[in-house]
Amino acid sequence: MRTFRVVPLFLAFAAFSCRDGAESVSPAPTPPSPPATSQTQVIVAAGNSFSLDFFRSISAAEPGTNLFVSPLSASMALGMTLNGAEGSTYDSMRAVLGFGTLTRDDINITYKSLAAYLQAVDQRVTVDIANSIWYRLGFPVERDFIAVNRDAFNAEVAALDFSSVTAVPTINGWVNEKTRGKIPTIIDDIAPDVVMYLINALYFKGMWTTQFDKTKTRGEVFNITPQQPVPCQMMHLQATFAYGTAAGATAIDLPYGNRRYSMTVILPPTAVSADAFAASLTQSVYNALIASMDSAEVELSLPRFRIEYKRTLNSDLIGLGMGIAFDPGRANFHRINATEQLYISNVLQKAYVGVDEEGTEAAAVTVVEIRVTSVPTIPVFRADRPFLFVIREHETGAILFIGKVTGEGGIFN
Repeated sequence: MRTFRVVPLFLAFAAFSCRDGAESVSPAPTPPSPPATSQTQVIVAAGNSFSLDFFRSISAAEPGTNLFVSPLSASMALGMTLNGAEGSTYDSMRAVLGFGTLTRDDINITYKSLAAYLQAVDQRVTVDIANSIWYRLGFPVERDFIAVNRDAFNAEVAALDFSSVTAVPTINGWVNEKTRGKIPTIIDDIAPDVVMYLINALYFKGMWTTQFDKTKTRGEVFNITPQQPVPCQMMHLQATFAYGTAAGATAIDLPYGNRRYSMTVILPPTAVSADAFAASLTQSVYNALIASMDSAEVELSLPRFRIEYKRTLNSDLIGLGMGIAFDPGRANFHRINATEQLYISNVLQKAYVGVDEEGTEAAAVTVVEIRVTSVPTIPVFRADRPFLFVIREHETGAILFIGKVTGEGGIFN
């Protein structure tokens, strides 16, 4: 059975809570917000611009599929990587991330302050942001690169024997811990020319400010198209929400906790598919929807849903203009290592979201894999088909035994 399509916009992430019994959560007094400096506003606007470009690219590449990504997680993992870039590699990455002509220091300062703010702004919502850098034991890494990422991203940095059988479980164990088990693994193996992984893990969990009553949830249908209904469990709630319309679309804001976070659900115009509307969702369209919202009593119906999603982001980032960073011959990451020719070989993201009557839980992990072009590929020899073998003495060259293995006759028992 095909999973029903739900593609709300998440500029960063959404969340889910597991407690029995529906209730309305009375907001506690919220802590004062730190002053919104012009620099913070610039970087948030830049982040939102990247988020929408990122979302449109992935939606266009995977039409008709359920989709859940974290632009913030991708931005932070790439932001750490940006500290290792120079020249046109740096310029292209900075442009794709939406930072214009901001200096390296300005970008790092605002990443740091934004992460601190997001994790502290609402005491009723859990937001955990964790960063780590893992590099091959013995590979020289510039001290300044490590220092700036420890300071700006609070990154954990560790040298690891990538050839050890414990390397993959160690990295995956960190990911599993930081996402509270929602994303157990991010890598399957480590190629011999991989020298570094830069990883962001993002976790969010919050209860709706006004929760749905579980007794009002009932089996209904979700219409993938008018001719293709599928069953779902539809939640129902009548309450006051921020609600508005623009560009023929309708949007509603579902707040979490103390209302510092919310899920914005956007319904495209009736005659427009979600794919087509996603393709048109520019920053101006999104801003118009947000600006149109006003407080209104709304009868809300929303299906319970859960999405697990993963995607290699190389083609999306290259399409947005970051191609030089992926080019083994042109990439410049001399701020990571001043002598080796490094490049980004892979950017992978895994994400999870679950939405029910009580709230939302979500997690995302983005890993940037760095390889070196100067390391030769290690040959692979697999004796998984018939072979010959010789037992010989080396000083004289005398062959003592010679044989052939075809696998017949039960010899492997």
